[in-house]
Amino acid sequence: ALAATQHRRGTLLMYARNLRGFTLIELLVAISIMALMALMEQGRIKRGDRVVVPALSWLTDVSSPLALGLEPVMCDCNLTNLGLDVDHLTRIMSKGGVTCVILVHVLGYPADVVAAKNLCDRYGAVLIEDCCEALGSTVGDVPVGAFGDVAVYSTYYGHHISTIEGGMVCTSDSKLDELVKSMRSHGWGRDWSKTKQSVMRALTGTSEFRSM
Repeated sequence: ALAATQHRRGTLLMYARNLRGFTLIELLVAISIMALMALMEQGRIKRGDRVVVPALSWLTDVSSPLALGLEPVMCDCNLTNLGLDVDHLTRIMSKGGVTCVILVHVLGYPADVVAAKNLCDRYGAVLIEDCCEALGSTVGDVPVGAFGDVAVYSTYYGHHISTIEGGMVCTSDSKLDELVKSMRSHGWGRDWSKTKQSVMRALTGTSEFRSM
């Protein structure tokens, strides 16, 4: 059983390393549904905030904000790449109160992510790239998912790579990476770096279990 567990963990780490190199995103964590929750835990989004979601997307891009007490604001799509319409997004952002934008790369077509990122930077909003249908798509030489604060990929059986269920949260924010890992592990810090674990043990006055 131990050998099988080690083999599965080794396979997962190899998968993560390969995807990291492919997407140019440094840190990857399993289970994509954690993205909004982690950002709220960080304090970058709070209950009642307005979150822009595409009118053309998937159910979870709307249901997740609703479940977390956020206010989804529908943004129209454009007819060129089916992604967020930048003019409509600009009007929504100018009204204020938006702390997060969820951008979907629909059917493998890269959305206008550079323009959306510029708007998010201007108004201080977080950009989440939903790349579930666009693994391998690029904007120039840059893979989709590398522009936003967070990118999510799906490994549901209808997508490019299937693990039957599941997905990946990708970020270059080391603190967000540690937070998502902890949330995935039901609050445990076993996937933190050794340095982080040592700091937290010192703060709480605890120590590792000694070998039996």
